[in-house]
Amino acid sequence: MDVPQTELYALMENTVRDHEGNSTLVIGPRGSGKTVLISQCLAQLEANYHGEYLVIRLNSFIHADDDSALREIAAQFARGLRSQGVESGPIETRQLTTTFSNILRILDNPDADDTMSIIFVIDDLETFTSGNKQILLYNLFELTQSSRTPICIIGTSTKFTTRELLEKRVRSRFSQRLVVINKFSQFDQFCQNCLNNLRLDQDQISTLENPQYGRQWNSHIDALASTDSCLRRVLSLNFNTSRNIKMFNNSAMLPVSQISTTSPYPLDSQFMGLIHNQIKNPIEAMFNALSPLELLLVVAAARFIEKSSLVTVNFNIAYQEYADMMKQYNIDKSIVRSSSVTTHNIPTNLKVNVKVWDPTVLKNCWMSLYRHGLLIDYTPNTAEGGKFTATSNRSFVLEDSRMLQLDLTLAEIGQLLPDDNGFRALTRL
Repeated sequence: MDVPQTELYALMENTVRDHEGNSTLVIGPRGSGKTVLISQCLAQLEANYHGEYLVIRLNSFIHADDDSALREIAAQFARGLRSQGVESGPIETRQLTTTFSNILRILDNPDADDTMSIIFVIDDLETFTSGNKQILLYNLFELTQSSRTPICIIGTSTKFTTRELLEKRVRSRFSQRLVVINKFSQFDQFCQNCLNNLRLDQDQISTLENPQYGRQWNSHIDALASTDSCLRRVLSLNFNTSRNIKMFNNSAMLPVSQISTTSPYPLDSQFMGLIHNQIKNPIEAMFNALSPLELLLVVAAARFIEKSSLVTVNFNIAYQEYADMMKQYNIDKSIVRSSSVTTHNIPTNLKVNVKVWDPTVLKNCWMSLYRHGLLIDYTPNTAEGGKFTATSNRSFVLEDSRMLQLDLTLAEIGQLLPDDNGFRALTRL
């Protein structure tokens, strides 16, 4: 992470110190540390340039359209200026055009020497590329080039194709910089990053009443990691599956929480506690933890496989099946309600439809199913007639057209769903 952090911090520093307009994309799989990287750079910037810039954060899943995003920009902008003691007058109004004009009025302040730099952090920027003419992105990238106020735009994305999703006029205003983050490829490197969360650094050791205890703690952790211990097996299992440092931290919570004056160091056997307490059937456990949208997407994929007698399905096919399935489901429910009778003077023919969500919403559900192993890679093999493989590294960018196998059949889904679940009827063709 040292090289990406150096690149990203230099970009931010150029905006704050040299008043340059910049833009970049931070690309990497979920869980690879994009947010941590940006937070570290902002913390370093705060230490060196306190009070000389504002940070405005947008999340495309919260601010799903240009209107809500623009209002959020105005609200954060106003709060930031007030915190710096700057009187700007009203920014956000009922009319979006007036709101945007107020923002431009402040950004085009002719007194450039006193202008405060602005850093935009936009999570999952690719979601904004589906909007009509990409107006928000166009205006923001345009400001980095034309505004008197120095502006830096940092977008995060899990898709390497995000730059190609930008319209030509938007892409021409983007600076074409990319900061790419990959998950760890070397086991030793992964171990050191995980163990750094267990070790005490020198600053922490110096604050202890007995600094010798801190040094012995580090020696104990290093000794466990260098032998055939439970800690070593947890690290190996994590590296060969998800390579998720957060998951390792969860495994370390139990042994760390059990330390006491009689047992001042983590017990090696307790590092396996989380794994031993997990449900033995991971597929059933994952299925029971699905959100309603993820469940419907799984059912839709299973229905298509059952009807077509194929073994693979992609997102585009699954979404079309989902849309058709929910349309018919709402029609059937409407017929049942309209045929109901009125009981105790209460009408029972109220029509309540289940919402059919847009593809942009369900893409994240599809990616979640893939990351957790309910969707499995399919590798053709002419000698064996086809070979299914468990995905050992789920850091790939998943394209909508990629063919995958579902690790559950429609009949199995029907057995796993309880009788009182309203969607259980969808498992019958």
